[in-house]
Formats: sequence, structure tokens, C-alpha cells
Amino acid sequence: MRPQHHKIHLTDDDRQTLKEITNKGMHNARAIKRAHSLLLVDQGLNDAGLSLRVNYNQQTIHRIRKRFCKYGLGKTIYDKEKPGAPKALDGRDEALLISIACSNPP
Repeated sequence: MRPQHHKIHLTDDDRQTLKEITNKGMHNARAIKRAHSLLLVDQGLNDAGLSLRVNYNQQTIHRIRKRFCKYGLGKTIYDKEKPGAPKALDGRDEALLISIACSNPP
């Protein structure tokens, strides 16, 4: 079992935010699961018990603890934005494609 070096101390505002995330279905499943995990850690559940309860392995829980201690609540719950694929068309080419698609066929 991994020692728990990263102690979690949630403020009342953090707890309220986490409860709102878990109670409202407006967030992705990963964010809800991380929020639920932090709430359970705050209640004193150890990594082994938490891994059984939320179906995360202990290494994932350790990473959640570490991210919270290093970056705070926002960056722990939500993933950073990924850049995605570059655009295939620039503005001019996109406008040309739209005008061709909207015009009458020959």
C-alpha cells in the first residue's frame, strides 16, 4: 500500500463546490468521479477503501491527491483543454466551400 503523503484539507467552499458537481448532472463523468473521490478523502477514507468504493486504482487516487495539493481544486477536477487537430481549411477556403455547397448544381 502506498503511503499517503498528500493530505487533503478541503475548505467549506471547496466542499460546497464538490457537492454541487456531484449532485448536478451537468459535468462529465470523470469530473464527477474525481469530485466524489475528493469528498470521500476529506471524510477520512484511505486510498484502499476509496479505490474499492469509486472503482479507481490506488495509483489514480494518489495522482488525484497530488494534483489537488499542487494545483488546487479546478485543475484537479477538470482536464486541461487539448488542442485537437489543426483546421483543414482556412477562412477563405471555408467560405468558398460553403458558397459551392449552397449554389445551384450545374
